[in-house]
Amino acid sequence: MSQEPVKNDQQQEKSMLAEKFSAADASWQMGSVVLEILIAGKPLSNKEVMATLINRLEREDDVLTLDTYRQLLEYVVYQTVGES
Repeated sequence: MSQEPVKNDQQQEKSMLAEKFSAADASWQMGSVVLEILIAGKPLSNKEVMATLINRLEREDDVLTLDTYRQLLEYVVYQTVGES
């Protein structure tokens, strides 16, 4: 009897769990960025969010956190396209 289907199910389950944690981390990081901007007394705008994310990218060493910042920056940039 083959164990292949069980392994694939377990791998798929782990992948789904990792995606959930990644999404939770991204939400937490975006909230942290917004809070940082507001505490600094700056107006909340896409420009400020992008500038803060770029600043964090330049200072961060953790690979997973860097990936989260890149994903957030990409999201904000694509949401901003078309705005004037």
